[in-house]
Amino acid sequence: MMSPEGRKRFERRNRRMGLALARGLSIKQAKAEIGQEVEGVNTTREVYNLATERGVEMPITESIYSIINGEKTVKEAIADLMSRELKAE
Repeated sequence: MMSPEGRKRFERRNRRMGLALARGLSIKQAKAEIGQEVEGVNTTREVYNLATERGVEMPITESIYSIINGEKTVKEAIADLMSRELKAE
């Protein structure tokens, strides 16, 4: 179990990464700016890989994965998510 202080540090790095990507930085630039490992990046890749292997649709994870791999901008990923056909999930 993670201590409360450890959780705060973890959340700060992930939040900083998200904010850097939203500003238009590449994953490489954002990592350099943060200067520490950002666990959420690797976690996103692992979750995406597992979901793909098992045929599970995870649109938010897929969008984040496409952003961290430089396939889409944040704006493009959001537009794709918002334009999805509505369905029960």
